[in-house]
Amino acid sequence: MTFGPNRRCAERQLAAWTVLCALALFAVLSLPFYLGQVYTADDLAAFHLPLRAFYATCLARGVDFAWLPDVFNGYYAHGEGQGGFYHPLHLFVYRWLPLRAAFCWEVLASYPLICVGTFALLRRQALPRSAAWFGGVLAAASGFSLLHLMHINALAVLAHTPWLLWADEIRLRTHQRRTAARCELAIALLTGSQLLLGYPQYVWMSLVAEGAYLAWRSRALRVGWRPLLWIAGAKLLGLGLAAIQLLPTLEMLQHSTRETVARDFAGWGSLQPANLVQLVAPYALANRVVGGNTHELGLYLGSVPLTLIVWLVAARPRMSAARRRLAWAAGLMAVVALLFACGEYAGLYRWQTWLPVVGKFRFPCRYLALVHLSIAVLAAVALAALAKQPQLHTAQIERGRRALALLPLAAIVAATAIALVFPREQQAAWPLMLVGPLLLAIAALLIERAACLAPWALPGLIAFGFVDLGVYGLSYSVWPHHGPLPAAYAERDLPPSLASERVVLDLAPFNRPAQHRGNQAALDGYQRVDGYAGLQPARRLDYTRSKTLRVAGVGWASALAATRVTDLTPDPTTGAGGVHLANPLPRCRLVSRVLVTRDPARDLEAIDPAETALVDRPVELDAAAPGCVAMADEQPGRVRLLTDAPGRQLLVVADSFDAGWQAAIDGQPCPVVRAYGDFLACVVPPGIHQVEFTFRPRSLRQGAIVSAVTLLATLALFLGRACLVPVDCKAKRIVSKTLPTEPMP
Repeated sequence: MTFGPNRRCAERQLAAWTVLCALALFAVLSLPFYLGQVYTADDLAAFHLPLRAFYATCLARGVDFAWLPDVFNGYYAHGEGQGGFYHPLHLFVYRWLPLRAAFCWEVLASYPLICVGTFALLRRQALPRSAAWFGGVLAAASGFSLLHLMHINALAVLAHTPWLLWADEIRLRTHQRRTAARCELAIALLTGSQLLLGYPQYVWMSLVAEGAYLAWRSRALRVGWRPLLWIAGAKLLGLGLAAIQLLPTLEMLQHSTRETVARDFAGWGSLQPANLVQLVAPYALANRVVGGNTHELGLYLGSVPLTLIVWLVAARPRMSAARRRLAWAAGLMAVVALLFACGEYAGLYRWQTWLPVVGKFRFPCRYLALVHLSIAVLAAVALAALAKQPQLHTAQIERGRRALALLPLAAIVAATAIALVFPREQQAAWPLMLVGPLLLAIAALLIERAACLAPWALPGLIAFGFVDLGVYGLSYSVWPHHGPLPAAYAERDLPPSLASERVVLDLAPFNRPAQHRGNQAALDGYQRVDGYAGLQPARRLDYTRSKTLRVAGVGWASALAATRVTDLTPDPTTGAGGVHLANPLPRCRLVSRVLVTRDPARDLEAIDPAETALVDRPVELDAAAPGCVAMADEQPGRVRLLTDAPGRQLLVVADSFDAGWQAAIDGQPCPVVRAYGDFLACVVPPGIHQVEFTFRPRSLRQGAIVSAVTLLATLALFLGRACLVPVDCKAKRIVSKTLPTEPMP
């Protein structure tokens, strides 16, 4: 690529080249969609795709989607939050688009939003278009963003961050009331949108970035406290807008296993300092990282951003004071975020464990999102300095050359250290160990040529940087993991249809690292007693006991789950890689004997659950043979039964108990009883009756009311503020209209 005859033309050409390279990278990322396939990496197939298939089915049928009946004996899926069920865009695309198109849209949408948002933010910092586009693509295609493709709602939350910073920047600078009102409305809506997506940990990290940015910019611009108060008020309105998601999530958190975990739980997933070798040796380890969890612990910044930063520090090119402050702020943010990502290996993260709600977050390494965003900004500043820099002094060029020459050497040393220190099974093949030094050598050469004003160097540097990051991220999260939709969620090693019986697949404990199996089986009609989720419901029974599984109606256990059942006596008939369990109890049944207990896990071992039910409070029953139960209708969150009992008996339904369940007999409300500690029950009178259980959680109703009221108040407040004109301005307009255009004679 050759530049035009002047600097402005060269800048336009460089910006156009950057956008062209970005579109090519996005086209490669989108290739599975155009091939008629879906993305299946890790949680995409194991969690998100089954959940969204259920969501889309409920929207198409017009039924409630808050309760997912096929995992954990039933589960408050909306309270768990990761589906973003009440986000307006999700409601639209999953209702009106086919599942494959809607799912691929959700996977891909975050990347252009991150890119364009970061571009807009950097343009507000007076960076040229080429550098701003470069920073935007680096943020969207960073090691964090591409490796975390399977965490689609997390990326969607992070996609709001640059837009929030952009709105904050305009609000701090403006003195016009209408512009200020528009910015405050944007902040409120963006904050509400983040929270509706249902990943509070990334909302917290976005809030940390926003707070740091406001503290820095308010001091640099010397603004008063009034704009900050308006921004804080807009953030609070955003909380109210998302109450329909926040209140159910808080309720779910209180009744989940995460509420009772020890404080050291928050240290899971800390970034080991040895992972710093990734900066110069990205492929030298078999899993690319120290710790095995590649997408969580991936630290690779890219060869071009790293060399640009080293060149910027060593050569010290001339920059304006504003850009110098931006570089210092981005560098400081990257260092602080990296210390937080180290978690238990650094002392900075410990204070977070004492905060309510926030202290329950695990995987401190997720602060790498802020590291990569800061590095993208810093690299954009360096590219702007390199592109706009006139001929450097010889001393500056020499300093830059010496610093850049050290990077390939450092990569060789890191690869050698890995070969000597790490076990052979953790090392990659020796050609992959040489990739790091080669990448850094090429990037260093391109930067050195660009500093010497070679016309082809900057376009080559940009293209090489995007290819490097694209290969690194896409080779992990996209290329090996895509396929047609039916095969994407096909679960293997499952038995033939078990009618109404349930299955267990892993029984993995939440508070210890263990192998999990995804929820794909739910889409094939299987109902699980266990499941895979971020907020697993806290339960009172011990599901590693065979009697508990019998009460839950389990008829089959996978080989993995069977190893975790302490007293399993399998049926001689085995199949599909697992074991059949003998005599599972029906999901819905009538019993005439009860025992009040406060410890159902203990007392269950002392009774025959086929004849006696454990309840949480006394109930009056008639001594008679158990009656009959028939399923009349079932929908998510709604079960209608027909009972025929010779006397007052207890109807037990082996679906998970939740305070949101309500019961009615022949249309008349009746109390819901907690049976066996974990299941639903109610007392039915003698004779033939219709019993209906309906899931109507109070947190969802209250959240919907708060969100609706806050939305109306937000629109009224900011639209009114934007349209309101001060009295003195009105007077000036009236006077100006009444004054004659020519002087009076």
